[in-house]
Amino acid sequence: MNTDDWRLTNQMNYLFQKKLIKKQYKPFRESWEHDHCEFCGCRIDTSVPFAYATEDNYHWICGDCYDDFKEMFKWTTVDETKSKE
Repeated sequence: MNTDDWRLTNQMNYLFQKKLIKKQYKPFRESWEHDHCEFCGCRIDTSVPFAYATEDNYHWICGDCYDDFKEMFKWTTVDETKSKE
């Protein structure tokens, strides 16, 4: 991964080695209708099939940025999108 990537700002300070949950979007507060990816800034809302959120549901990461940065940030991930049978 290129550490000169324009998407990298100070996320290492609050996302390094975090547990992320792959899930459908859920607003942090009732009045919110969307969030933005912590890296590229793309809109994340209920029209997106899934994204990755921190356990507190506060920080969101789109699928592309997750794939690009998962090794650098050493995330552990729980997938809530899989059906529970």
